[in-house]
Amino acid sequence: EASPPSPIKQTRIHASKAKRLSVCTKARAPAGSSSPRPSEPSSLSCRHARFDMAAAMVWVPILEDGVFRFDVSEAARVAAGPSLSFAEPRRREVVLRDGAGRPAVVPECEVVGDDVHRVLIKLPSGTSFYGTGEASGPLERTGKRVFTWNTDAWGYGSGTTSLYQSHPWVLSILPDGKSLGVLADTTRRCEIDLRQESTIKFAALSAYPIITFGPFDTPAQVVASLSHAIGTVSMPSKWALGYHQCRFSYKSSERVLEVIRTFREKGIPCDVVWMDIDYMDGFRCFTFDNNRFADPKSMVDDLHSIGCKSIWMLDPGIKEEKGYFVYDGGSENDVWIKKADGSPFIGEVWPGDCVFPDFTSERIRTWWARLVRDFISNGVDGIWNDMNEPAMTTTTKTMPESNIHRGDADIGGVQNHSYYHNVYGMLMARSTYEGMVMYNTEKRPFVLTRAGFIGSQRYAATWTGDNLSNWEHLHMSLSMVLQLGLSGQPLSGPDIGGFAGNATPRLFGRWMGVGALFPFSRGHSEAGTVDHEPWSFGEEVLFVCFMSLIHTVYAHKQNLVALVEASMSFLFLICYILIHKVLVYPLFFSLFTSQIYRRAFLFMRLTYISYNISSILLCQSCSQTNDLGRVWLPAPSPTRPAREGTGLFGCLVFLLGLHRTLLKAA
Repeated sequence: EASPPSPIKQTRIHASKAKRLSVCTKARAPAGSSSPRPSEPSSLSCRHARFDMAAAMVWVPILEDGVFRFDVSEAARVAAGPSLSFAEPRRREVVLRDGAGRPAVVPECEVVGDDVHRVLIKLPSGTSFYGTGEASGPLERTGKRVFTWNTDAWGYGSGTTSLYQSHPWVLSILPDGKSLGVLADTTRRCEIDLRQESTIKFAALSAYPIITFGPFDTPAQVVASLSHAIGTVSMPSKWALGYHQCRFSYKSSERVLEVIRTFREKGIPCDVVWMDIDYMDGFRCFTFDNNRFADPKSMVDDLHSIGCKSIWMLDPGIKEEKGYFVYDGGSENDVWIKKADGSPFIGEVWPGDCVFPDFTSERIRTWWARLVRDFISNGVDGIWNDMNEPAMTTTTKTMPESNIHRGDADIGGVQNHSYYHNVYGMLMARSTYEGMVMYNTEKRPFVLTRAGFIGSQRYAATWTGDNLSNWEHLHMSLSMVLQLGLSGQPLSGPDIGGFAGNATPRLFGRWMGVGALFPFSRGHSEAGTVDHEPWSFGEEVLFVCFMSLIHTVYAHKQNLVALVEASMSFLFLICYILIHKVLVYPLFFSLFTSQIYRRAFLFMRLTYISYNISSILLCQSCSQTNDLGRVWLPAPSPTRPAREGTGLFGCLVFLLGLHRTLLKAA
């Protein structure tokens, strides 16, 4: 977790082209601003540039019926670089020959300034937009604009336009209820502009393919079709579906064991404890502090004996220090990202001056994977990749776009950092995942990554980054998890209780009540804040946390895992893990023709949960939603109201009702 970034002036995409792009407007922090929120990346919008005439893009059918690829020209199709979003990149290149039909909509492209390609997709009036991946603010993205540029965004707000991950993807709900998905298949910084009525605009440097999915009858069909392209998650470990406890940081092995033993004494479920960077020797990755974590294997054995797994952080920044085995080995194997002059790039992160592995090379990913394999031998159960946007602790916040990556030909070849920036975190997660498989092919790897790109779910779960302990971020955590699910990443969740700042008892209790329903459920908090363990907020909150966990995830954990493994039943949405769908999703997936249900979501396709946190709503079926101001307690008879859901007890009633609903369904 980085400290709050200072507002800085953003550089243009290519400094050498600054003169020719000088007509372009740029979002920047106001002079003298003291806002802790990150400044926005350069806008690709131009107010005064002369536009080429917009022209329809050429198209071919690919992948399956209803999916089309569009390019600026036939020549651009041939020249396009490999896809890093597709699970099997060749499937983007193979033309579907039989029964493909014609696209319902054909994008237009215009060239702005110096090789900035703006794509416009005009849809019927009344179309609403969703998706865009990890984005703050409301679930519906109509009228919004975001930029795909992975950014260390500590303290982000509802108006922040670039977060930790990049998903150049929009899900459109048409006025007739049908749905269309659009993917801009570019790794570069990309503007997604949904401010013009019923129009999608993408803008990025160089020509790039557009992939459309649909229109299909339902949004679920669109998301399923997307997953056929970008892949899905592997079967998670059983314990990954439980509750996780984290802190920046638990400073010693004794403190780690004390926390988990307290969970056991108080009867609160907890399957996993997390180790942040303070377990390391001077923040050097793949090391342990000789005093505070002198015997990690013994600590892990003690955790396992009381039924708890451990996950340990690894950052990409490797301390530049001769005698440090990771630095020496990396230098001998020539694995570091280079500057334009050919020397290793050095950036400042937690250990001080650091070098960074170039994960765009399979050879270098294998080098990292072997380090992970050896690290796992200490009893490590999972790996947490953080700071991999990549983030720096200096005012530049990331490395220069002029840095050089020696990428393999099958992912794009030698390119500067502006080409690979958005996929650096995904490639690191891939290497970490492969290292865990290398250690034990029989165990299911668990990797969590902060930075990612559309398709990262193939290697890792994710979380929504360094949020704040306030009600706005509780609300946003719902929409962000749903947006990630709609963009192909089903395993995600926020830092429950908020990472930065001190949660109040009511806020923490409410957040736990909702957070227990997320696919990835983890409490996490920053150094310098009050303790955020469930018992830290008093007996009432402790009881709410107990009910939240016992009567949701843990009451049905074995059933849920069995459904995931079988992937045969459509009763619970969680079984969609292996067939490319999401675990929690908006109610409009089932009632997509009505706008009144667009501030609600479903848990396991069974239980309706109101999107208004101040009064949570539970219904036994999607049609029984007349009273949006109450908590509903399902019973063997038709749904009946219980009491208003405005306090902690309301959250408890909600969870009891959920428990009964799930029992009845099971």
